[in-house]
Amino acid sequence: MRQTVITLIALALCLPVSRAHGDTLSLDSLSWLTGCWVSVGGEPGSGEYWTPLAGESLFGVSRTVRGGQTVAFEFMQIRRKADGLIELVAHPSGQDTSSFRLTATTGGKIVFEDPAHDFPQRIVYQTQGPDELLAWIEGEAEGEYSRVEFPMARSRHGSFCAESSDQTAMLAVAETWVARYNAGDSAGVADLYAADGYYASAHVLAHGRGQIEQYWARGIAAGGHLDYLRPLEIYVDGNLGYFLGKYQATNAGVTVDGRIVIVGKRQAGTWKIAVHETVVRDQPE
Repeated sequence: MRQTVITLIALALCLPVSRAHGDTLSLDSLSWLTGCWVSVGGEPGSGEYWTPLAGESLFGVSRTVRGGQTVAFEFMQIRRKADGLIELVAHPSGQDTSSFRLTATTGGKIVFEDPAHDFPQRIVYQTQGPDELLAWIEGEAEGEYSRVEFPMARSRHGSFCAESSDQTAMLAVAETWVARYNAGDSAGVADLYAADGYYASAHVLAHGRGQIEQYWARGIAAGGHLDYLRPLEIYVDGNLGYFLGKYQATNAGVTVDGRIVIVGKRQAGTWKIAVHETVVRDQPE
């Protein structure tokens, strides 16, 4: 059985049971999560980083290093859904996207769950002190109960923290693009690009925010919708970086999928899209 092992976030909340399903939970209460966390006992470079809250969501990136090599990485988001409930969305390396719903909070413990998932079915976080956190995954795998623990500690320095901050910023740009496009905000989409940015596909080359806004406005007017965007890799080196992912979109009632590349550059401390290209996969008849 395929097992999805999610490199965990360290969450620690003191919330009353009445907020068990997240319908009244304020995501502001997760602001303590922002910053850098390292894996206790893990090799240097192992840990995760979370952005500050914005737009009713937090973005995270994690990495596991063994033998001096990155053996696993993951992009994550904690967000409020349209129905008001809170979920944890995980994009593990080499695996499908999974989401876990907030189901319980008691004292300093919080639980996300998906009973239909193969493994784990539950993700639990519990405070162990001001800068010490214990997270674990649990559930049944091949008919047997299993639990794996992940102790973490807060870190305020190091190259991992700086690199992860840029990766989550690139992820936030991509996710914001999706949200604005699906909301019909072509001007907001265009604002994510550099003034001299490009959008390219097999049938269009738009240069500059004006042309880019016009192109996406036509797509929105035609009923375009981005069904999902899943990151495959995010890489940053200095003031340049790229986001590689796969997507599915529905345009004029036709659903297609393919690959997406976003090249970002940092301008005045903000990441902007320099080049954006989509390639539609050959669709089955």
